[in-house]
Amino acid sequence: MVALLLLSGCSGSETTPTNNSPITTSSTLTISSPVTVSSVVSSTPASSTITSKRPSSRSSSSASSTPQMVEDQCNSTSQCRVIYGSAATNCKNSAAPTSVCLCGTTRCDALNMRSSDSSSSSSAQTSSKAPTETQTLRPGDPGVTFDMSKMDPRFPQMQKWITAGARGGIPFIDSHTIKKTLNGGDSDAINKAINDVARDGGGAVLLKNGMYRIDKTVTMKSKVVLIGESRRGVNAIINMQKGNAFYFGSGVRHSGIYRMTIEGGWGRPQYDWNIGTNANFEEPDVENVSVMFKNATDSWLDGVDLLNSGDFPLRCNAKHITLRDLNVDGVHNKNGGAHGYFFILNGYNLITQSKITRLRHISLQGDDVEYNVLYDNDLRQEVSYHSGDYGNNLIENNRITLPADMPNGSNGPGYRAIMGPWSTKHHKSLNNNFNYDNWIHEENRGKPPGVWMSDNDKVYAGPIYDKAVGEQQLDNNFPPMKDNNGDFIVPKSKTLYPIILTPQ
Repeated sequence: MVALLLLSGCSGSETTPTNNSPITTSSTLTISSPVTVSSVVSSTPASSTITSKRPSSRSSSSASSTPQMVEDQCNSTSQCRVIYGSAATNCKNSAAPTSVCLCGTTRCDALNMRSSDSSSSSSAQTSSKAPTETQTLRPGDPGVTFDMSKMDPRFPQMQKWITAGARGGIPFIDSHTIKKTLNGGDSDAINKAINDVARDGGGAVLLKNGMYRIDKTVTMKSKVVLIGESRRGVNAIINMQKGNAFYFGSGVRHSGIYRMTIEGGWGRPQYDWNIGTNANFEEPDVENVSVMFKNATDSWLDGVDLLNSGDFPLRCNAKHITLRDLNVDGVHNKNGGAHGYFFILNGYNLITQSKITRLRHISLQGDDVEYNVLYDNDLRQEVSYHSGDYGNNLIENNRITLPADMPNGSNGPGYRAIMGPWSTKHHKSLNNNFNYDNWIHEENRGKPPGVWMSDNDKVYAGPIYDKAVGEQQLDNNFPPMKDNNGDFIVPKSKTLYPIILTPQ
């Protein structure tokens, strides 16, 4: 058992769709037998519950659970159904901190649908207990499996995508043993507790509700976790100009942070968006990263707010990391030269059920970036295959909105919901990346919702244009894939990520 550190207060032959040259394929393909992925893959068909991306029509689940009322309740309707059962019909304002579960037209919590044994957790999203046989799992949970009967031989990358994230899943909170409890303090106090728990074989440090001063790096250790008493009640305020506030370093495994807020101590950023001027360099003396993963593995953030960051809310140069149920909002330095990124710099990571907004980029960038999965997120920020990634990354089943006040090219940088390189210094991906079954609304460009790259009868692959050789960033940078007959390629089971969210 992983010990926790709790703190109180994430076929004729067919062309395999990997190379980002013209995207065609013939009508048949042979492929080797499916691999078995550890203990998380089902080799037999099963009734899967997959969260649909559509804002007004999400797929149902058979889940029924017992929530506690919270202020920011949901990222998706499927989460509402985990809490309130099949009566839940919508997650209203899913991309905002005022999200609420609706049962018809009425707030579910107003119907008093919660059972009397609700836990004291302040986050309805964080998985504190293992689900019963009738409840629904969440992406990244232990016990999540994949329907191997839905694997499509035209997309051998599926065998890799299902391995993204922390292997074995994010342990349920109540599976950890609390070894230390803190009631406020600073980085020294947190580091001491982490080190004590690590020497004791691992466990959890509980942070009681209150303020924690992060004035030097908090260094995570293998088999040690930090758990906040409540997401909004535990406030880790960053008061350091440089370095990493929370650091998962080389060799760290089975470590994570649950249920807390990590906030920059510089107040709210003056500018919501990158406007393409030096004015976006709001804090020139700040080179701080809120959370850094560097060569760690099988670790996670779950139920964490990253607010008003200095230079980067997150840098992930590590493999098999799960970033789940994050609320990432705001960064002070959004100027050029690689600042203000939610930065994915390596492979096999899972970003799911998170809200991200008011940054410079969500960026997948660098030679080692492959087989990452962005699944079931509510993003008010573009996703950029920014420069020189290896390809074979997947963006599926997300809601991506670019707000009306976000620059569109006429009033600053030309943001599009999913982008390739936008600088002549950047190169396109080595192989194709794949975008499928997302819901996109580019308010900033006056585009109607749910039209551009939003259908589930096409797979969009790219980017195909390279700014470094003078090619322009156009709307057809991710053209729909076609076979040799000119027909659109549709995944055989309408998914490239055949997750099963019911216990098997």
